[in-house]
Formats: sequence, structure tokens, C-alpha cells
Amino acid sequence: MAHGAPTRAAGDVRGPGAARARDRRVRVPASAAHATAAAARDAHGQRRDGRDDPHHAHGDAAAGAAAANVLPESASAIVNLRVAIGERLDDAVDDIRRLVGPDVEVEVLTGGDPAPISPASGPGWEALVAALASSHPGVLPAPYGMLGATDGRHFTGIGPVYRFFPFELSNAELGGLHAIDESIRVSSYLRGLRFYEELLRRL
Repeated sequence: MAHGAPTRAAGDVRGPGAARARDRRVRVPASAAHATAAAARDAHGQRRDGRDDPHHAHGDAAAGAAAANVLPESASAIVNLRVAIGERLDDAVDDIRRLVGPDVEVEVLTGGDPAPISPASGPGWEALVAALASSHPGVLPAPYGMLGATDGRHFTGIGPVYRFFPFELSNAELGGLHAIDESIRVSSYLRGLRFYEELLRRL
């Protein structure tokens, strides 16, 4: 499963009337990797260096000058990253360093490698499939890559972890996740609860 984390880039800009970058530092929070900044992509979102990039990155916060007509003494940016399945955080951080160049210091703030891929077989999987057939007749489970990090990553040493979400969401409900007035329909909520009831009976 994919893993996510923020990346901070900070740098000093000094010089009499000139914006000369110095001692710039980029802090890259670890749970994400492959920092691909907007500057490294063209208008179509493709990497300018021609390399394939399976990861996802976007800017979360940036800070610099106090006003538009003031040269900043320092600048910083935080980039949230996602490490692709099968990739490692260390490789992603190395890629970030290559993209930003040798004059920028990259520091991992927090994060880790993607969680192991959960098998589509075995007792846990069979219990999930049976519970879904009872709560959502006609719906078949299908493996997919989850971009977000969950607490399930802390339990992968015990056995397979399935980040399964048994609630049907409309496009509007999906767009409201982690937003003001986040909500789902009562019918979808109750149907999801039934799935968990059926799953617990089978464990």
C-alpha cells in the first residue's frame, strides 16, 4: 500500500538587491517518497527529465517573504508525498535530492516505506469476502492500492492487514472527506455496520 508524508524545503536568500539563494534546505517528511515538485514537471504533468514517476506529490504549505515587494531572507515549502507500491522511501529521497540539486539539503521529517501488499487469499480474505457477500449482495471485492496511510501499518507484523471500507459514497461524499460538514448517508452507514457484524461473526 502507498504511504504518505510531508516535505519541507527551506532556504536562505541574501544579497544587496539581488535574490541570491544560499544554504537552502529541503526537509522531506519520510512516509512519502519521490518528491516531484511542480518545477520538475511540464504543463502536462510529465517529468521534464523523461523518467517514469509512479509516485504522487503535492505542495501543502510554503512560506517566504512577508510581502510581495520584500526579498525573503529564507523560504520554506512542505510537500506531501506518496511512495508507490514496491518502492522504498530511501530511493524516493535520493530522487528528491537529484531533482532539487546539490545546493539544497533534504531532510526526512517523518514517514516510512509502504506497507506490505495484503494477499487476496487465506482465512482473513475469505472472511472478508463472505461478510461482503452477506452485507452487500452482488458486490465483489477487488484489490487496489490505497494512497493514504492508516493505523493498519502498525499491525502488519502480526499478519495481513486489509484496509477495507464498506461504505458506499457518492461523488459529493467523496469530495467532502476531511472537509467541513463531512458526512455519509444513513443507509450507507448502516449497511457498512452490517458488514462489520458479519465479519466479526466469521473471525
